[in-house]
Amino acid sequence: AYPGLQSIIILLVGQIIRQLRILTFVLLHLEQIGLDIAGDERELWQRCCTAIFAQCVAHYVKIKRFSNKLNVICRPFYLSLILIAIVLVCMCSVKIAISSKLSGDTMKYYIHEFCYTLVVLMFCLLGQQVDNECKQLQEAVTEKWYIYDQKHKKNVLIFGMALSQRMPIYIFGTISLSLPTFTWFLKTGMSFFTMMISVLEQQ
Repeated sequence: AYPGLQSIIILLVGQIIRQLRILTFVLLHLEQIGLDIAGDERELWQRCCTAIFAQCVAHYVKIKRFSNKLNVICRPFYLSLILIAIVLVCMCSVKIAISSKLSGDTMKYYIHEFCYTLVVLMFCLLGQQVDNECKQLQEAVTEKWYIYDQKHKKNVLIFGMALSQRMPIYIFGTISLSLPTFTWFLKTGMSFFTMMISVLEQQ
């Protein structure tokens, strides 16, 4: 059940990333898409670009709502994943510190610690990728904003402000799944291992 839950979450977050990439592609090529539809008629081209932009905004709102619902459901899983991984990594560090470093029995603790770290890295990379895609989408929205009419420029400004909030995947409070969180996780594990080695050397 646990690997199945992980796989479902990864697929759902991956779908969010995919949809954000599609929106980024459409907005980066909005001018050309409008030309393909309207041809050389300037007024019709502007209406097409504004209509496509409005559809992109509506689709982003749906993605944002889905992401928020998914975060609420999965937040206990993210929190338990990080806490359990920290506890297990610390326990493995203790076992490694008090055992022979290259014995067969100790090697399995190296493998366990590596696997726990890999799972945390996988989810932190997913969260970081969502943030990166939101950043690219925000840049795509303001691409060639000056070639459109005043109404379109106002829509770009409003949408750009909405995109500045991004789609952080929160674990607890303001802590989100990201590479800085993974760095903190690694530092915590390494600090505990270093402390255990220091204590054993003093005895």
